[in-house]
Amino acid sequence: MATGHGSGRFADALVRLLACAEPDDLLAEAATALAPRERDAVGVLYRLDADGSLRLTASFGLPVADLDAYRVVPVDSWLPCARAVRESRPVWTTAGEYGGPGLRPEGPGSAPVPSHAEFVAVPLLVDGTCLGAVSLRVPRGSALDSTVEQRLMALATACAHRWERILAGGNVAAGDEGLPPRALAAGQRRVTMLEMALSNASIGTFDWDFPSGRIVWDERSCRLFGINPADFDGRIETFERSVHPEDRAVVAEAVAKSHRTGKYDVSYRVVHPDGTVRWITAESRVVYNREGNPQRMIGIVQDRTAEHDREAARKARSDFILALTRSLAAALSTEDVVSAVAAAALRELGGTRLAVFLREEDGVLRLAGSRGYAPEQVPKLRRLGEVSTDHPLLRSVWAGTPLFIESAREYRELFPDERLASPSGGDAQAWAVLPLMSARTLVGSCVITYARSRSFSPDDRTVYTAAAGIIAQALTRASLYDSGRGHLTELQQLMLPRDLPELPGLEVAVRYRPGSEGLDVGGDWYDVLRLPGGRAALIIGDVQGHSARAAAVMGQMRTAMRARAAEYHSAQGLMAWANRTLCDLDTDLFATCVITEVDPARRRLRIVRAGHPYPMLLCADGTVRDIEVPGGTPLGTFADEPYPSWETELEPGGTLLLYTDGLVEAPGSDYTGGVTRIADQLARDRHLPLDVLADRLVAPAASRSLHDDIAVLLLRPDG
Repeated sequence: MATGHGSGRFADALVRLLACAEPDDLLAEAATALAPRERDAVGVLYRLDADGSLRLTASFGLPVADLDAYRVVPVDSWLPCARAVRESRPVWTTAGEYGGPGLRPEGPGSAPVPSHAEFVAVPLLVDGTCLGAVSLRVPRGSALDSTVEQRLMALATACAHRWERILAGGNVAAGDEGLPPRALAAGQRRVTMLEMALSNASIGTFDWDFPSGRIVWDERSCRLFGINPADFDGRIETFERSVHPEDRAVVAEAVAKSHRTGKYDVSYRVVHPDGTVRWITAESRVVYNREGNPQRMIGIVQDRTAEHDREAARKARSDFILALTRSLAAALSTEDVVSAVAAAALRELGGTRLAVFLREEDGVLRLAGSRGYAPEQVPKLRRLGEVSTDHPLLRSVWAGTPLFIESAREYRELFPDERLASPSGGDAQAWAVLPLMSARTLVGSCVITYARSRSFSPDDRTVYTAAAGIIAQALTRASLYDSGRGHLTELQQLMLPRDLPELPGLEVAVRYRPGSEGLDVGGDWYDVLRLPGGRAALIIGDVQGHSARAAAVMGQMRTAMRARAAEYHSAQGLMAWANRTLCDLDTDLFATCVITEVDPARRRLRIVRAGHPYPMLLCADGTVRDIEVPGGTPLGTFADEPYPSWETELEPGGTLLLYTDGLVEAPGSDYTGGVTRIADQLARDRHLPLDVLADRLVAPAASRSLHDDIAVLLLRPDG
């Protein structure tokens, strides 16, 4: 049924309908209760006569003249009301279907009702005996709506209950011939299907007398509140105690509002004596005395726990898909996608492990990332992806059909092949295998593993399928990103020295790691150059920004300094020339740089700095200090900027560290703290081989999910 305004109309109509004494009033209330909108209410009411014909007794919302062809309808007619009587079931139809053979539609089909308007005809049954039928207009799609089905059942049986009373009291149109004998016999028992219908719909009735504070509940209302009908004392305080403490203010406000508006419509929780919590919806009308004061409230209560749970589940599913979409929107690389999916799926879907496979150009599924698996399980997981690529039992999956496995036994029955045994062993009891399809092409797969057996409901499967589509799009985008970034990183690597020259008496180690964000590469660079007289120049620098332009400027600077290094007899001269060169490039980018001239024979270092982080010196005794070289401004700032030099000794057992700021900067951490951490690590690992030390220094920064480009250059004298 249409929700919102429709639910309030239903309560009003049901309360009024149970007190109707005339056929016209009965039909009006029924038509209003189920119509899409009040102005769309349309209905007809038929009585079943003793001769087996249906006689039109009342109509609502249709021109009287248009109903002449339908005043008496044979029970074997094709019309929906006749079919409903013959088959003892609801018959759904549209206004346009009234153009069939037999009776031509001069009424509902040609009345001012759209041809697509939907109707339902229901028999009016009392103790299995049909008293007639009613046909009502309903919202579109009602035949598939479980809420409409429940309310239709309650409304139809309430109509039958009142229709029996009206017929027994003689309130019918002139010329009617009275009740059929079977109806009279049934009426004597006074038992209708109303009780069953209201019970099936979990609907109870109540009557609250305001002056006395007494409330009358029927048996169903007592059950809905978890109270034995024999124990209910009729006190309003008993009702109030049943309401969940957090909802009592909501109920009190709704009651106060009803005194002003005449309508009471509220949803709240009740707590049964055993602690069970149920959701209740109450709808009613207020009755006023002659002075206009509220006197009593008559209405219905209905258990809405199942609907509330379904709505909560629907919202949870919607929130999950929205959160996953937002997370994946920010994911750039394949690793980002795996992390986002794992965070969402393992937390919201209850999984314990996750694996994402990416389909390569040769069709093989390669493990792109996993979460929750032990290190020794990952190689087997990788092999599992390769083996499963052409497995016949998985062809439908790779064609786009998800596979849901609800127990370990089912898994073994599906995949007896030992090569497809679960890498998790006995820790895995259920699986969701999701093909990741983009433009009808398999781009990969996502496998979520559960520690316990579980079932996957139709709603669950819908959510997983929707998630798979979102993941597939993100994975496709990430693959393009990874490919593009790989090409750019490769280009940047080509700009850096492929091999370092051997320097007698000196050991050198370098490391470079590209930044983690964006397709744009950075401008970090390093170089090691031979100089005349057995000397060497160690250069490290960082061009401002992260872009192809920054990388290009870096390449130009490195090439220019390498070409001119031999012409300049000092680090000062080389730095000054590099500064003028960058100024002449007509770019708004600047660069920081450190040039260290090393004389192995004298064990002396001559250092020149242009706005770059201080070099760090590890002494033989394990102490670490910054070499606070007085430096000039970054290169490219002022063409005539002087760059002073600073000399210091490189003692045996000492180590010099040159680095770019990506080594020490981290989100949420201050720069000084980062420098201190590197100094501590240098001291702690001072006895390690230089290459191992370089790896140790770079690893923490490079492992962060967000990090800048990192360049490191280490120098240590032999011996």
